[in-house]
Amino acid sequence: MGATTTADFRNGMVIRYNGELYTVVEFHHVSPGNWRAFVRVRLKNVKNGRVLEQRFRAGEEIEEVRVEHQNWQFLYVDGDDYVFMNTETFDQQPVPKEMLGERLQLRTATILPRTRGCKPHPPRRNRI
Repeated sequence: MGATTTADFRNGMVIRYNGELYTVVEFHHVSPGNWRAFVRVRLKNVKNGRVLEQRFRAGEEIEEVRVEHQNWQFLYVDGDDYVFMNTETFDQQPVPKEMLGERLQLRTATILPRTRGCKPHPPRRNRI
């Protein structure tokens, strides 16, 4: 797992919070006088696009997720699945129709949908 702290936050970073994937839209480090410092973060849910604001304690550990962007091309319909091909590796992947809903109806074979895949970020090592 890619544990990181709030000190490593940056815009565009993807984290796992409450079992969901979120993109860090904006963050501010706040240290209010005699109180403990905290980080106010605006997060955008990767799946549904909802935005929420959350506070984290300064130095709190958060799981960072590595996200890869790939181009896939729609090939054909196979029963209850749409079949896509990775344009770089030519791998074919079936995707259930209910996962995409009606979004594919307007697409043609020449349009390349951009997808995201996530893997846990490798742990950072301190360099001496």
